[in-house]
Amino acid sequence: MIRNLHEKSQFPPCNRGRGRVSQRNRDGDQAVSTAGRLFGSFVIIIGIGVFSLLTASFSAFLVSRDEKTFLQREQRILNKLDDLEVKLARIERAICMQMNGSAAQEANDDPAAQLAMDAPRKS
Repeated sequence: MIRNLHEKSQFPPCNRGRGRVSQRNRDGDQAVSTAGRLFGSFVIIIGIGVFSLLTASFSAFLVSRDEKTFLQREQRILNKLDDLEVKLARIERAICMQMNGSAAQEANDDPAAQLAMDAPRKS
C-alpha cells in the first residue's frame, strides 16, 4: 500500500490542461501573487498607521487631562504662597513696630540708644 502511494502514475502533473502552471499550498489554495503581497503589505501599513493614530490621540487626551489637574494644583499652591507672603509681611511689620516702640522708649531713657536708632542701618 505504501508503495502504491509513491508511484508517479497515481499523481497527474499539475500543468495538464492549463496554459499556465500555478502553485498550490498543501491545503489546495493558490499561492499569493506579487500584486497580492504588495496589497497585503499596504493594508498592514495602513492598519499600523491607524492604530498608532488612535493610540497617540488617546495618550494625548490622558496627558492633557493630567496637565490640567497639575496646573490647577500649581495655581492653588501659588495662591497659598501669596497668602503666606502677605501674612509674613504683616508679622514683620508688627515685630518692627514693637521693636521700634520699645527702642523708642529706651531711647527716651538713654541718649546713646537714641543715637544708635538714628544711625543708618546696613542691609
